[in-house]
Amino acid sequence: MEIYDREGRPQNMAWFNEKCADMEYKRVLETQIGPYWVSTVWLGLDHSFSDDGPPLIFETMVFATDSRDPERDTLGPDLDCLRWSTEQEAIKGHQDMCTLVRATYQGELDYEGSEESNGSEM
Repeated sequence: MEIYDREGRPQNMAWFNEKCADMEYKRVLETQIGPYWVSTVWLGLDHSFSDDGPPLIFETMVFATDSRDPERDTLGPDLDCLRWSTEQEAIKGHQDMCTLVRATYQGELDYEGSEESNGSEM
């Protein structure tokens, strides 16, 4: 199992354990969009699970927050997940995911604000 720093350089397990406890090092970006939370983090371990291509050591995930589901006292299910090889890809991927979530959330607001039809035409 290979371990990588944020620049993609191999590291040892002692270094990895220290960095895993450092949320400032792990967190790349986070964005709250309505009832959604977009989080991009450094994983350190290769999550490609393949020998093909570069290691995937960053991850962007979208979660439903408790404001979306008040019955929950924790984050809701993860709604999407993408992985990246470099920090630059992760930052761009985070921004792209935020654009998608904003569009989705706006669509939800538009839908909730529309009049419901009972199926009959006038």
